Amino acid sequence: MCGIFGTFGNQSSPLSRNDHKNIFEELFMESNIRGGEASGVAAIYDNEVNIFKRAESPSKFLKNKKYRQLWNKFDQGPYGIIGHTRMVTNGEQGLNSNNQPVSSDEVVAIHNGIVVNVDDLWKAHPDYSKNTDVDTEVIVRIVTESLYQGASVQQSVNKAFREVYGMTNLCLLFSKFDSAVLATNNGSLYYCITDSNLFFASEYRFLRESLEKVSSVGEFRAEKLEPGTALLFNLGTFKHTIFNIETDSAPSEDSKIEAQKEKKRKISDESDEIAFCRDNMKRCTKCILPETMPFIEFDEHGVCNFCRNYSPIQLKGHDALVELAQRHKKTDGSPDCVVAFSGGRDSSYGLHYLKKELGLNPVAYTYDWGMVTDLARRNQSRLCGKLGVEHILVSADIKTKRSYVRKNLHAWLKDPDLGMVPILMAGDKQYFYYANRVAKDFNTDLTFFCGNPMEKTSFKSGFCGIPENQTWYYNVSIFQKFRMGFYYLKHYLRSPSYFNASLVDTLFAYYASYFLPHNYELFFDYLPWNEEQINSTLKSEYDWEFAADTDNSWRIGDGTAAFYNYIYYTIAGFTEFDTFKSIQIREELIDRQSALDEVSIANTPRFDSIREYARVIGFDFDYAVSRISSVPKLYMKN
Repeated sequence: MCGIFGTFGNQSSPLSRNDHKNIFEELFMESNIRGGEASGVAAIYDNEVNIFKRAESPSKFLKNKKYRQLWNKFDQGPYGIIGHTRMVTNGEQGLNSNNQPVSSDEVVAIHNGIVVNVDDLWKAHPDYSKNTDVDTEVIVRIVTESLYQGASVQQSVNKAFREVYGMTNLCLLFSKFDSAVLATNNGSLYYCITDSNLFFASEYRFLRESLEKVSSVGEFRAEKLEPGTALLFNLGTFKHTIFNIETDSAPSEDSKIEAQKEKKRKISDESDEIAFCRDNMKRCTKCILPETMPFIEFDEHGVCNFCRNYSPIQLKGHDALVELAQRHKKTDGSPDCVVAFSGGRDSSYGLHYLKKELGLNPVAYTYDWGMVTDLARRNQSRLCGKLGVEHILVSADIKTKRSYVRKNLHAWLKDPDLGMVPILMAGDKQYFYYANRVAKDFNTDLTFFCGNPMEKTSFKSGFCGIPENQTWYYNVSIFQKFRMGFYYLKHYLRSPSYFNASLVDTLFAYYASYFLPHNYELFFDYLPWNEEQINSTLKSEYDWEFAADTDNSWRIGDGTAAFYNYIYYTIAGFTEFDTFKSIQIREELIDRQSALDEVSIANTPRFDSIREYARVIGFDFDYAVSRISSVPKLYMKN
């Protein structure tokens, strides 16, 4: 999520005001990776708070004259300055009121996380004034109203955490009390107190590297603020105490967010002939793979080669997973593994199991390239907040990333080719690079990916002429890697529009996918994948949120999935769901007719989600759908 950070000092500090400024600006630039859509600071001096925020990146923000003038106010007395780099989750960033810090009378807050039950909290407190669309405001209102009623700072913070549901990390300034509070329910806050100085940041690495760059700091020790705790300190004396925050274990029925009512909208731009041909494609008589699947062959009984050559999944087993966990478990309380956390169904369950069932101390890691949905973010907040798991979110330059997708989509629409569809998802492949870096930062060599082994989508490379790989999707031979590279090069040369600003990013994605070490443990290589158990666990224990426009729980956290599956379905007549269900048939988890029934629903175009994708990326929905529909259909060749 967003980045929060800050520095405090007083007249007894051996560090100069310039030292504090240098440290703060290092923290600012380090935190840019958490989101660069908006920047803001709040400076407190002599019981007065000044706030300055703008919808611009940290590098631009730090050059602003108004920001620099804040430092000139600090004299010899106690002072502090806190900062926020924003990844937009709710509230338009162009409206400065939606950016942080957020204030209410004597209370100022910066917030990292998502208040999942924000709408219900506003309904529960109709007397609260609401001036923004950002969820942080409701926290500020709860704390402020509690103070008005005579509660202490500690009691007011506890009240907020009792009511809020979802991952929440805060820094609160109380000008009236000349104090500040750091609080977290998942442990994504680090702090350092040295000789009348206090520094804090969302990540240990940000804090360590920023302090190391200022030689006058000397030796220091950065501490983690443990999940479910808060640090209260006085700005003048720097006396501080740590107290436990009170949280409810689950949201009440009244505070749960109601899912949007499913919109039943039928959009048909296909002729009866196209629909008839697609519905009557030849399919394997054992699984449901169609004749348009790359490299498919049928025997005299109508059974496909994928079924004939299939090797059942051999699980390593629960005991092997326990042994692996014990081998890596650390005794000093530091993180012992990293869990790649998309906010989707399987990674949410994996995080739950590793933390609650195996007793590991995981760090959740997410790479947001602009296509992580708000639904996924809310579910991430639910899990990390309740489990008390630190969440490391690496945010790309989202505006730039989305422009890359738009440029490549325009190039693809000029010359549609199924083998080139993955170019639209190339921007997320830095995921692997940052997974390795996060593991290194936390000094662990255990990283879990939670995609299950039945989620094989090798048909995507199959449309490039690369046969299906029987192991993990990215474990292909050197020959196949270069063969794929030549396929893309051929299409780049044929369609020069692909030579755009995204080229370097795409090349790095290719490197990260096929040449960077992928030393990951696959969670579902150990345990059987049970969809009903996964969904019921997430729903009952975390009030996990499902999508409103589909009954399926797979891929709902990925903003691109509805669009690229629409392409495959329209042109080839099948999607990822067909390959997924076919493997489930081979594993005897579902019968063939049930699989056919399920994909007939799952493959129904999710036009609301596609419209949202068009809005976010910035392309013409009607033109794109019309262009895709005009492409010759593989199931109408005969």
